[in-house]
Amino acid sequence: MYENEQAQKWVDAKELHMFLRVVTRFNDWFANKVEQYNFVEGADFYLKLSKNAGRGRPRKEYFLTLNMAKQLCMVENNERGRQLKSCSRPKLCLIDIV
Repeated sequence: MYENEQAQKWVDAKELHMFLRVVTRFNDWFANKVEQYNFVEGADFYLKLSKNAGRGRPRKEYFLTLNMAKQLCMVENNERGRQLKSCSRPKLCLIDIV
C-alpha cells in the first residue's frame, strides 16, 4: 500500500498480482483486466516509469486505486479473491491484506 502527496492510497499492481497468486503472466493479466473492465489510466490506475538497473528500457510500475484493486480481487475466482469478498468493509480489508 502506498500513499501519495494528496494522502490517496494506492496498491502496487504487481504486488496484488502476487497476492492473488494469479498464474497468468503479469503483463498479460493486467492488460486483459484493463480491457475487460474498461479501467482508465489516470482515473483507476497510473503508470510510473522507473529506471531499470543495468538495462536500457525503463521499468513500468502500475499503481491502482483502492476501488480498482478491490474490483480485481472480487473478480479473481480464487481463494485469495474470496477472502476479500467475505469482508464487510473490503477497502479496509484490502489495506490489511496487501
